[in-house]
Amino acid sequence: MLAVSRLNYPAEKYLGVANFYTDAHAEYLENLRTIIPCRWHTVAKAEAAFSEALLRGVPIWNVDPQNPAAMGMEKLCQRILGNVPQMQEKGGVFSRIKSWFAVSASA
Repeated sequence: MLAVSRLNYPAEKYLGVANFYTDAHAEYLENLRTIIPCRWHTVAKAEAAFSEALLRGVPIWNVDPQNPAAMGMEKLCQRILGNVPQMQEKGGVFSRIKSWFAVSASA
């Protein structure tokens, strides 16, 4: 957490990802939340679905859209892309970079 605090970036802008998550990991996730106070996203453990997606060369949600891991990955991708309302916050470096490209494209 010391390294993160040195970045001088608001904690609410961070997103932690707990991968291969199962119900047995709930206690560990609570511990992580106390150590690193940010929003946490979980991606369920689904080795068979991930292996099949990798073998076929497609996203996991194309293999089994109802799989909890597929839904978790899709939600994570949407958050990264900024398509989730709570992630569309004003300010920040990425917002400025995005606005520069928007201005450059319109010129």
